[in-house]
Amino acid sequence: MSEPRDGEIAVDCAKARAAYQAFKEREVKANQSLRDATITDAQRLRILGRGRGVQRDCANVTLRYLQTFAKICGVPWNSLVLQTPSGEENRPTGENAKSPTPKPDEGSSGGAPNREEGYNKRDKSERPIDAPPSEVEIVLRISRLLETSPAAVERLERSFKLSEPRAVLKAKASALATKLEQSEVKVVVEELGAAYDDLKSGSPEERTAAQVVKHVLGQIALLALDEDEVAQLRESELKAVSVFIKTPAASETFAEIYEARLGRRTPRFAKTADPDDWPRGRNAIPIPPETFSRAGGGFAEAFDAFMFDKYIKPIELRYSYPDRIGLANERHEAEMKRRGRRYCVVDVFQAQLLEGPDFDAVFEGLKTKWPSVAFLKLTPDAGRSKWESRLLWAVRDLLPDEA
Repeated sequence: MSEPRDGEIAVDCAKARAAYQAFKEREVKANQSLRDATITDAQRLRILGRGRGVQRDCANVTLRYLQTFAKICGVPWNSLVLQTPSGEENRPTGENAKSPTPKPDEGSSGGAPNREEGYNKRDKSERPIDAPPSEVEIVLRISRLLETSPAAVERLERSFKLSEPRAVLKAKASALATKLEQSEVKVVVEELGAAYDDLKSGSPEERTAAQVVKHVLGQIALLALDEDEVAQLRESELKAVSVFIKTPAASETFAEIYEARLGRRTPRFAKTADPDDWPRGRNAIPIPPETFSRAGGGFAEAFDAFMFDKYIKPIELRYSYPDRIGLANERHEAEMKRRGRRYCVVDVFQAQLLEGPDFDAVFEGLKTKWPSVAFLKLTPDAGRSKWESRLLWAVRDLLPDEA
């Protein structure tokens, strides 16, 4: 075997087999295929292929790492098996895993919390407990999507000059997903747009393929995000000390993409009345700017009206105001488990201008009433807006709009 290049690893097969045997004898309970595994920086994994194995910190498990190890084992990279040790410290932390109950801070005193402590204690329900999906997981999602449509795979293979006529569909989808991840994002987006245009008016199979291409585009949008920004945003949410969460996004479209990445879900968008607008996330709470008023009540009233319209039945409008608030909160929090949380993108400059001295009180009050709703503040930066536009403006109408 040749010497490994930068980023690759060499595996001592004899030691790996011995370690694997010892590992099996400990009766490990968790044994997941790569397609079902959740990779987080809190775990260690044993990666297995044809009797060879290696243990690795999850934070260091990259797509390149898995591909290299699979090549050494002589198997497709998405056929590797991941095993996670059982026990409290290395417990899986996927969507179905329960998070441990946080212990109270030592030395904390009773009584009403101060402003910073208050947000830390009452916003637990809205914060992403699990780590955002890794690059590997997103590529696996793309591979699974492509496996559902031979027509989409065939069309995109032409775009990216891949040809494996004798390979089975699963292998083709895996190779194509890897190629999409390794290519320049802007080129991938352009090719996906061209593929969609070619497929959307064809046979029923091609029209289905066009929808698959749209959902692949949504996953590519997640891969386009800067990993450091995603990590910083998650950290700021976990340490929430303010009503507003500052997102790196300059548009509501990218605010939804960041929300989807943090919430471990696919981005979903609502149809826009104006095709020249950026699409808004389906979970976003649309508040018309004219609802702001100097009296400080217009925004809060419109916000409550939206939540009641979504979560309170007409017959329940007879309930008291506190009961309606409590019921709507319970239903929203239940919905979050499947569809992600609701969030509101606020034009803070306009809100401060129109609400005046009541600005802080209005949003403090809303956050108290609706603790599981996130209030996002965009980053109004020209360079950021240009980057977002170069990436997705031309294909904004193709972003996935299905639940």
